[in-house]
Amino acid sequence: MRQHHFFSIACIFFLFNSCASIPVATMKPINKNTTFDWGSEVVTFRQDDLFLKVAYIRSTDDHFLFDVEVQNASKKTQLVAPEDFFYQIMLSDTLEPLENRFPAVDPEGILLDINKAEARENADGRTSYLLEFTSAMSNTASDIANINRERTQEEIEEAERNQRRNKYELEKIERMLSFQSLNERRSYWENKMFRKTHVPHGYSLKGRVAFYRFNNKNPLLKFTFPIGKNNFEVIYQQKLIDANSVYE
Repeated sequence: MRQHHFFSIACIFFLFNSCASIPVATMKPINKNTTFDWGSEVVTFRQDDLFLKVAYIRSTDDHFLFDVEVQNASKKTQLVAPEDFFYQIMLSDTLEPLENRFPAVDPEGILLDINKAEARENADGRTSYLLEFTSAMSNTASDIANINRERTQEEIEEAERNQRRNKYELEKIERMLSFQSLNERRSYWENKMFRKTHVPHGYSLKGRVAFYRFNNKNPLLKFTFPIGKNNFEVIYQQKLIDANSVYE
């Protein structure tokens, strides 16, 4: 009995712990060359006629989100690929980065996953339609064969048909909502995110970059943005705030 009581308490603790809110991360760059734009602190770099602006936006449960802008004033076209961006944990005492690199999200990989999910939804929809059509034909044949059965049996069969029809209509609604969600995600990753692009001379490119968060709690994080032969680096001081805390 005691063991069962302890097990119950452990399960309750696990459930509450797994449902706990993930802290919100704020980031402050330790670089001195910063300006503010709509509440976001922007770090500006210039190397070999390449200009880079980086601004931390916010955190989600899974990602750190940044706005990144590249301006190419050089004579060469520059390839900018967000999947090459990464960050590292900094040791507070030596300010040296650890070897492990945490990559930015590759938008093309996310879009491929969305396309695959849509293909699966299409296949499920065709299967449901085929099953409903087959069931309807079977019910029609059954109605003809059992035309002289008692009324109560007919009512039961009609109720079963209605139930299957309602289930099919509900599945259609769920697929429609799923498609809407997939389309919203696709639109976000296609149009909002910073995507792999060749930036010609005199042009600029701006978009959002997401880094996998991996629940990193370290106070110092070093973000690196490789573009061509240049590595643009910025160190952020991370502060974790309890999602249930009161704003002061």
